[in-house]
Amino acid sequence: MEHESCHRTQILDRAGDEGEGAGRANLKEAGAEVQNGVLVDDMCRTSLPDVYAAGDIADIKHRVFGRFRVEHWNNALNQGRSAALSILGKGKGYEYVHSFWSDQYDHSIEYVGLAPGGWDQVIFRGPVASRRCLGFYLKEGRLQAVMGLNRGGDPEDHVRGSDLKKCVALVRGRVSVDPVKLADEDFSLSATVIG
Repeated sequence: MEHESCHRTQILDRAGDEGEGAGRANLKEAGAEVQNGVLVDDMCRTSLPDVYAAGDIADIKHRVFGRFRVEHWNNALNQGRSAALSILGKGKGYEYVHSFWSDQYDHSIEYVGLAPGGWDQVIFRGPVASRRCLGFYLKEGRLQAVMGLNRGGDPEDHVRGSDLKKCVALVRGRVSVDPVKLADEDFSLSATVIG
């Protein structure tokens, strides 16, 4: 069996809010560029040679979303994998489409995408009053993010094809959508794409 090795003199591992603050301060003191977090490119490289950052500490340059920093466990998990691949010379750039979920009492909220530049239109599929709907965040007619309230399913579920899982590719592509079709349950999500 072949083994690959990676020689590094130091690996810095920080977890939690206290660690994130201390890790950012240490990297800034070492000369890394820091703004809303430690600035990294899409390969999780900092401005310092051979120094990588991922997770809550990293303010990443993302191909789809631009520059952003997210404090959520699945973002840290996926950025950590991306950083490891970059360190091994197998990185392809961080392209994970951010998602999160939260259960609030009897309600489940699922979300996929990111709208760092905001949105100018929200389209709902399903009656909002029923508290079972999808909300589509658009900017200039392009899909930025989707939120499901008690509907939509897990966007991370690779077995079942939930509505939010189907939206991942649409968000990644920043596709233009027809707002009227998007609100209409009779149209599949893929049928809402313009062009």
